[in-house]
Amino acid sequence: DKSLADAESRAVALSDQMDAVWDYVDENQPATNVYVQELGDLARGLVCVTAVKSIARDFNRENTGEIHIVALKPRNKEDSPDAFERQALEAFAADETLDAYSGVAVDESGAETYYYLRPRRIIASCLTCHGDPAGERDPLGYDKEGYTVGMVAGAVSVREPLSGYASGAQQVAYQGILLFLQCLDGFDPIGDTSPPAAKQRQAQAQDKHKAQQTLRNAAPGRISASVYNGFRYR
Repeated sequence: DKSLADAESRAVALSDQMDAVWDYVDENQPATNVYVQELGDLARGLVCVTAVKSIARDFNRENTGEIHIVALKPRNKEDSPDAFERQALEAFAADETLDAYSGVAVDESGAETYYYLRPRRIIASCLTCHGDPAGERDPLGYDKEGYTVGMVAGAVSVREPLSGYASGAQQVAYQGILLFLQCLDGFDPIGDTSPPAAKQRQAQAQDKHKAQQTLRNAAPGRISASVYNGFRYR
């Protein structure tokens, strides 16, 4: 199914970009943690998940697809997974080798949606806010989860509504039909359809037909597979 393939291709590309953003922030998190420990809540915008979520929100405002950060133990209600995302998170937690989880499901709005999720696993720089001891307040005022390196903290979820891809495919098909008709006889429902323009296109089509007939009659053996003005004939 082309719609599904297009949705998957887009979701994978978006996930690659979000991974790059998150990895960049992760690489610089040790230095950022110095500011987090000193400034506390004032440094909230420097934290990895805050930066990534800000980018995701900007993307969601301008696109039909959506990017979400979800977790089984979300610190914020907005990061709660829906049914399919919970299934994916549980699969990631059960299999540390699983690096992606995708499928089609009906989302909470009732729309058929393609989901593509990648896990975010705890690395050493995450432990300042998410490590031991569980329940202790981190520099931002949240309770630490007691995670250890390698555990699944959450996932980046890309949601692509399939309805948009179906309508897009229909539009492409419609444009293809219009192009075919235009090639046949100059039909152009989008352009100028006033009587003079229509008559001119009809005359051009008749001239083209006459020229093709002349070529066929003049040398039928030597023009067995020729192209004349966009038309292949035998």
